[in-house]
Amino acid sequence: MAEEKCPPRQHNTTKEYVDTQNVSLKEYFDMRISDIYKFMSAAEKAHDENADEVQKSLDAHFDFQEKAIKVAADASDKRLEGMNEFRATLTDQSKTFVTTEKFDSFKEYVDTKIDQLKVDIQKIEISDATLSGKASQSQVVLAYIFTGIGALIGIISLILSIIDRLSRT
Repeated sequence: MAEEKCPPRQHNTTKEYVDTQNVSLKEYFDMRISDIYKFMSAAEKAHDENADEVQKSLDAHFDFQEKAIKVAADASDKRLEGMNEFRATLTDQSKTFVTTEKFDSFKEYVDTKIDQLKVDIQKIEISDATLSGKASQSQVVLAYIFTGIGALIGIISLILSIIDRLSRT
């Protein structure tokens, strides 16, 4: 940026400059105003160049920001897709779960069956105890047979004993 500068001041006052340069006061002010316009034009040109650079920098920054937003949005979309898949899996899985009402109903049914089985087991234990105190049918028949044989032997023995006494007498 080449800046044009006003001529250096070598004189303390404007009157000294006008007197030494042999210029009129009007020319001096015109020259100074022209120098100021030149300076302002150069400053404006530098400002425009700087503004163009700033604009290019901002455009590049905004392009970068747009790319970063797109990358972040893509990553977010992928994450949300994963979450949707997980949610769908949970939904499918939850269809196989037992509801609380069905579980409570089944539990009540099972508890009732368990209570019935306990009563049945108690009845079987009582019946078994009763049966263990009783003889079986075959044991009773066998006992009758032995009793009959014993009675028969007793009767024969008695008859023989009576015959023996009679024969001694």
